[in-house]
Amino acid sequence: MKIIFISIIIFFTICSKSWAEDESERCLGFRDYEKTINAELPRKIDNYTELVSLSVNCTTKIIKYTKRILAYDSEMAEGWRERKQRQHILLHCNKNGLSSTIGWNAQDDMYDIDYNFLVTLFSSPDDCVKIYEEE
Repeated sequence: MKIIFISIIIFFTICSKSWAEDESERCLGFRDYEKTINAELPRKIDNYTELVSLSVNCTTKIIKYTKRILAYDSEMAEGWRERKQRQHILLHCNKNGLSSTIGWNAQDDMYDIDYNFLVTLFSSPDDCVKIYEEE
């Protein structure tokens, strides 16, 4: 469950160590990773969340995670979208985060148990700058 996220963090950490690497090579690495992960999906990543797909857009530098919450919107606590957005930014702006280490954007498109759209969470390198300015 958490293995996917740990492997993603390790993968991004390895990629971040080679800043001199050509962007097209980095993109190819991400595209290979996309194929590998998608072959293993869908997979539960915690008690209430399933990772359905991962996609890479090298032009926009966005890695998009499509996730399904195993509940209905009506069952969520008030303010959950705002809390999830804050958590998303903290995850991708930490010392091993996608946005903070290699300057790519992370996007989570989230759906409920019946695949009804819930929310899009987005984190960018600019969000990381804002976090550090707040501290």
